[in-house]
Amino acid sequence: MKIICADKELCFEKLFEGLDPIEIESYYKDAHGKEVEGVYFGILFKEVLQKNTLGSPGIINVYARDGYKMTIDLPATEGTPMISWKFDGKDTPLTFMMTGNADGRFRVVDIERIVLDIDLSEPAESIDLNLEELNWSEYTVGKKKITGISVWELLKENGIEGRIIKFIAEDNYFLQLERDKYLKDAYIRKEKMVLMGLSLKLGNWMKFVSRIAGTNKVIRFK
Repeated sequence: MKIICADKELCFEKLFEGLDPIEIESYYKDAHGKEVEGVYFGILFKEVLQKNTLGSPGIINVYARDGYKMTIDLPATEGTPMISWKFDGKDTPLTFMMTGNADGRFRVVDIERIVLDIDLSEPAESIDLNLEELNWSEYTVGKKKITGISVWELLKENGIEGRIIKFIAEDNYFLQLERDKYLKDAYIRKEKMVLMGLSLKLGNWMKFVSRIAGTNKVIRFK
């Protein structure tokens, strides 16, 4: 596991060197929505930042080894961030979680890297697209048949540039996704405006997409 911040890239051994692990009783929601309580063993994230003089970041991206990614606004999110490697006395993969917050969006198992200080700004130039005027088509995503639109084609047709593309929901929750890795087989389903795709983990599917931002323009759905 690595933490990446500007010109710093620190590995697991360096990050936790000299820190004393602690135990915190907390809970999380499993895949069925059930709250699971237990004791986490690990290090508070703020101590990792302080020890390695990484400052106090706002927006971070947490990546799992299987491709799942979580974007989180630390100051605005309830709970205390922690990196743990034991749960109820049993060894687990490195896990990032917000103690005291059971929302599944704020828990990532088997961390690969954490990138600090994600840019929240959006381009000044915008393109307004009327949902009723889009070229909706029929697609099959996995075993699901949907009425939707290809994200890859949408970006191309509207001249959206950038390696990283940001998707923003109506409630301002957002994901930043690598274009070539995740978006070639991604779609937005017309019903509830769901971002979905074969290369996207189910946890990264997003409902009620309202904007898509590249480096030069932002698409706004009307």
